Amino acid sequence: MFQGFDFLSGEVTWQDNCQQEDMLQVKYPNNYILDVSWVEGTGQYIIRIIRDFEWRVPVAEYVANTEDGMKAFLNTAIQRIEKESHIKPYYGALWKTDEYHDEDAEVSN
Repeated sequence: MFQGFDFLSGEVTWQDNCQQEDMLQVKYPNNYILDVSWVEGTGQYIIRIIRDFEWRVPVAEYVANTEDGMKAFLNTAIQRIEKESHIKPYYGALWKTDEYHDEDAEVSN
């Protein structure tokens, strides 16, 4: 499911191609984590950008209802985390988590 993705400076620490709660985790510089999960009860993919292990307040959260939407958001998240993990300081829960849903995804066919 994740073959063909370039995680750039990220190191894949967990990958499972089945639809389950923990599908993918990629570690980035400066304590950033990219996490992909499947929520069986809702049938949604959740992609989170985490900084400094602050799981309660992700930097960003992307919610997709389809595999194509998840892949589009994953590319968006990779680009964002690559940029932010190298240049942008993060101050924890000083602001609200950025949230994105399927209608925000750019799916290419």
